[in-house]
Order: sequence, then C-alpha cells, then structure tokens
Amino acid sequence: MSSSPLFILVLLNLLFVSLCLVAWRGRRVATPATCRKCGFEVQSLIESGTGGVRCPECGHGLNAPGAVATSRRTRRYWFLAISSMLLLTSLAPTALMVSSAASLAAVYSILPDSQLAKLLRYGVGRYFQLAVAEAETRASGLSTSQASMRSLARAALARQASTMPWDTRLGSIIERAYDAGAINAQDGMTYFHQGLELSVTPIEGITPGQASCQIKISRTRMGPESPGSFASGYSSTQLRDPSVVLKLCAAFVDGVPVFPYRNDDPRSAGNAWSNRIPMSGGAVLSSTATSTVFTVDAPLVDGNATVTMECDLIAGDSSRPVNLAARVPLVAAVPDIIEPVTDSETEEKLRNAFEIHIRRFWSRVGPDGSVPTEITIDYFPRRMPVQARLGFWLNRDFLNRKNGYFYFSQAQECVWPQTFTPGSKLSCLRATFMMDPTWTAETTDITLIGRRDALSCFPTQVTECIQAGMKLPVWVGPVTIPNVPVQDLPPRKKPATAVP
Repeated sequence: MSSSPLFILVLLNLLFVSLCLVAWRGRRVATPATCRKCGFEVQSLIESGTGGVRCPECGHGLNAPGAVATSRRTRRYWFLAISSMLLLTSLAPTALMVSSAASLAAVYSILPDSQLAKLLRYGVGRYFQLAVAEAETRASGLSTSQASMRSLARAALARQASTMPWDTRLGSIIERAYDAGAINAQDGMTYFHQGLELSVTPIEGITPGQASCQIKISRTRMGPESPGSFASGYSSTQLRDPSVVLKLCAAFVDGVPVFPYRNDDPRSAGNAWSNRIPMSGGAVLSSTATSTVFTVDAPLVDGNATVTMECDLIAGDSSRPVNLAARVPLVAAVPDIIEPVTDSETEEKLRNAFEIHIRRFWSRVGPDGSVPTEITIDYFPRRMPVQARLGFWLNRDFLNRKNGYFYFSQAQECVWPQTFTPGSKLSCLRATFMMDPTWTAETTDITLIGRRDALSCFPTQVTECIQAGMKLPVWVGPVTIPNVPVQDLPPRKKPATAVP
C-alpha cells in the first residue's frame, strides 16, 4: 500500500466526509407514539385503548405494521460542525499538494541535465517518476543535443547496474540515445548484458546417465519489447537482437567435474560447447523462444543431484560470466513404459496425416550441373495425433548416396487435436539436396521411421505414466508413402517417344 502524503490525505478526506454524513443522518431517539402519516400524537389513545383503530386526526389505520412511529432521527449539529471543520482542514493541503505536483513538474522541466541525471541515478518515489518523465521528454525532443542525451543515457545505465527500482522508460532513453549515436557500441552491450537475467529449470530425468537443465533468458531491466516509437515508449531499431550465445565452460554434478571432457574422451572435440539463445538465431529481445537445454553426464542413480554450470553469455563482441545451479532428477534405467503401436489402422491414419512435396529447381542448376531438389514434410495434427519422433528414408536412387536416413524432430508429444483447427499444419521438415541431373524420376517412395528410443521427447507423459503405473503408447513404424510426385520447376518437356 502506498504511504505517500497525498495518499494519506485522500484517505483522511474520505474519513471526514463519512463523519459528516453520519452527523447529518443523526441518531434515532425514542418519542411518544405518533401517527406516521400526519404526526398526531396517539400515545394516550393507545394506552387507554379508547382511540379505536384509526387516527382521530387523519383517519389513518393504526393497527397496520409501521403505522405508528415511536422514534425519530435528530441531527447532531455539533458533530456535523466538527466534521466539516476537519474536512476543510484536510482539503486545503490536498489541493495545495495537487497543485504543487504540477508546479514540481514545471520545476523539473527547467533543471539542468546534470541535476536531472542525478535524479535518474539516485531518485526514489514520485521524484524519480517525475525525473524519468522529464528525461524521456528531453530525449525525444528534436532539439536535444548529443551531450544532453549522453548524460541522461549514462545515468540510466548507472541505475540499471544497481538494485534500485527500474522503469522501462529508462530503457527507452538508452535505446534512443544509441540510435542517435550519443552512446557507443560498448555502452549498448553494457545495457544489453545488465538487462538480461538467466534462470535454470531442471528437466525430469528420462535418460540414464544424463542430467538436463533448461536455461531461460529474461528481459528484466530493459526498455519496451516492440521496436520503434510508440505510445508507451521507444525501442531501438539498431540495438536489437545481437547474436547471443551461451557457452558452457564447466559443469559439475554434486561437485564432481563432468565438463570439459577429458582429452581421451571422444567427445572432447565438443569442449567448446555453446548454444545459441534462442535456437532460432539469437532474437532475444523480440522472440518468445528464449531458452536452450544443456545435458551433462550424471551417475546411474534414482534420485536428485545438484548440477552446477559455469557459463559465458556472449552478446556481440562482449561477454559476461554466469553461474547457474539446480537440483536435477536422475534415473538409473530407462523406464519400461513403452507400448509399441504398429497396427495397420494407425499406419493408414499416419500416412494420411502427412503431406510430402518434392520439387526440382532446374532454374538454379549448380556449376557442376547438380539440381537443387527440395523436400518438405507437413503434418496435420487433426488427422492423426502422433506420439513419436520421426525420421525419413529416401530411396538410394533419390539421394545418390549410400546413407539415406535423415532425422527431423517434430515433437508431437505436445500436439493435441483439440488445440488445432482441421486445416492446421505443422512444418516438420524442409531440406534441399543437390541431385545428379540424370535423376529425372517422376515419383519416389518415402519411408517414415519411428524413433522408439527418444523418450526425452515426452517428459511429461513419461512422468505421468510412471506415477500411474501405465504404459505410454508410441508409434514405432515404419510406414512407406509410395509414389510421392516429383515436381519440376520450371516444367520440363518429356522426351519424344520413338515410334517403331
């Protein structure tokens, strides 16, 4: 609850108004019985029982409920006078304070930049809010000098580095100064690093010997989210979405180092481990997919372990260290909960749930004569909710290579039919292969292969099944989709058939 003087005065005003209403209403006092309609006293008639059932003055019946009044309200004028005086006493400073707030804003408008910068850096309460409003007005002015904008932006950066309350309008001031060239790239990266916060969430143990954590990045002390100028502030069109990489430098499980890998470990080539946040390419400020997952080695036990990670958050050309820790659930063995689904009815539904398109682009033939050939696989969840990770197999003639298996992870465990319209489509894969120009087949076969071992796709369902003692139905395939048409772009004329 606010404790500002103006707020307290408003409460007092409401209290004194209530007291005035109570005094004006008065209190009820006992009186001799009177006719409620005309006010004639009927007390003696009622006591003697000789007055009959009607008022002798107006003839109103006295036996009806509420026909006779035995009390009335009397105003307490002395109480009303005191309450009114108190109300006037509190209204005067309230009006003065409201007018002074406007006057204070006028005073802030003539403060020099150095004084306004100090209020941005150290101000509290309404004085801070007034300083922010004035600073934002100056930063958005066309006649504001570079030096003035720089002074305000540096003060906002200093406050961002502290633990004092933050206002997103300060982020607008910094980003506007960056776009105007008032602060340099180093200041921009400082603002970026100081405004981001990383948090870690453990992932339920599914795979033995592994501990996984989800790391999420949040914008806690920055400006508005949308780029450009708008009613609630300003967001930079230049200081947006630098390439953000979270590099794992070291990891420990219950104090035991598990990363970097030893030199004799075949995985040591991945010691320079880094993940882009988000996985889509680093659009931290405008993306909702601002998380990544790290998985490290862990003991084969059922229980929890403390995973500690030492990371570097790299944005642009600068970085800062980040230490994260969490208690992560572990498992000693793969849960035996899979119920394979391979029946022909499911196979036919699955075949109808996918649409596959293959296109050869003869207009973009490579220097060696190879033809770019694109394959897209789309999934329609309302046709058949699939619970599996899938790969696809193209026949060897299509790929012109020995290994024709490619993996794509469309995590269907989160796809429920009721959340999609009948026409909803999810893109599972889009890949381009450089094909030999001699491959001119008009159709080809594609086989979808279920990944039975990928239980990490379904952590929520696996946990629920373990707790309930149930099996998890997972489609394991394979299923072949025959005679997928191959489209030539632009269309090619078929060679003439010789007539014998």
